[in-house]
Amino acid sequence: MDAYDFMYNEALLATTEKSGHNIYHIFDKVKHCLKDKADERSVTIHIKSNGECGELKAYDCLDLLPFILLDNAIKYSDRKTHIQVDIKDTPASCIFLVSSISPRLADGECERIFDRGFRGENARKVTDEGLGIGLYTAKKICDLHNSSIEAYEKPIPNSYPGNRKDFDKNKCLFVMDIQLNKEYNI
Repeated sequence: MDAYDFMYNEALLATTEKSGHNIYHIFDKVKHCLKDKADERSVTIHIKSNGECGELKAYDCLDLLPFILLDNAIKYSDRKTHIQVDIKDTPASCIFLVSSISPRLADGECERIFDRGFRGENARKVTDEGLGIGLYTAKKICDLHNSSIEAYEKPIPNSYPGNRKDFDKNKCLFVMDIQLNKEYNI
């Protein structure tokens, strides 16, 4: 609901004061909220961190970012696969990657993945669920926090949890790579 509101009124993204957020705790909460959806598709979600994540000073809309990323990963992942969230917390930034096995993007689609209303050709074949506003909103949230978000594909490593030999050549490891710069009160 919030993503839909933000699509039509982006000023809503920054309507709160910045406050402390713990990205590990947000991902963990979202994982539990989306458990039924993940279970329906037999998708498991694993969150790994290099330690206890510190607080990020951010707008409340930051809480929507892990929801969008995990919801999309579940929606487009192959059944009976695994979603991996890797969080690296440093004094200057919080970097996290969300990886899932999904259909490949067609030529030229990766450059458009954050465009408002865009859904890839193979994504539309997998599900009719979605409006093309999730990753658009994720990009807006990152832009608001002077942070980066990148999407890319790579071959599925043999060591990737849940990797199966029956994946066809149209599958890839789809990765969302986000770096949030930390802001401190001085």
